[in-house]
Amino acid sequence: TGPHPLLVMNGDLVTQANIGRMLEFHEAQECEATVGVSLYPLHIPFGVVRKEGTRLIELQEKPTEHFVINSGIYILNPSVLSLIPKDQEFPITSLIQTLLARNALVSAYLIEEEWIDVGRHEDLWKAKGII
Repeated sequence: TGPHPLLVMNGDLVTQANIGRMLEFHEAQECEATVGVSLYPLHIPFGVVRKEGTRLIELQEKPTEHFVINSGIYILNPSVLSLIPKDQEFPITSLIQTLLARNALVSAYLIEEEWIDVGRHEDLWKAKGII
């Protein structure tokens, strides 16, 4: 390992993420790791009700919720590699959990560019239409 941060990406991504900007962000945050995140819209096909007891407080017709999700793109300082056990499978999400348990600074970088996880068939077909 050297003095430079490492880029780790899941192998089933199609993205236009600006990795240079993500690296700049990582270095400016002075953190141990940066996790790329994206916004994922979840369309609810029904009216959503908020209530208190039996009293209706609010009715939202077919709302869209936006969740912040892990995009599968990571930047790691070389020093965190010593936390990875030798000779066994160790998912990168376990490494991030280990860092969080140690109160290490882990930042979240919002990826606003095109990002598709092609691990699902429908997303693979969507990506083929974009390329």
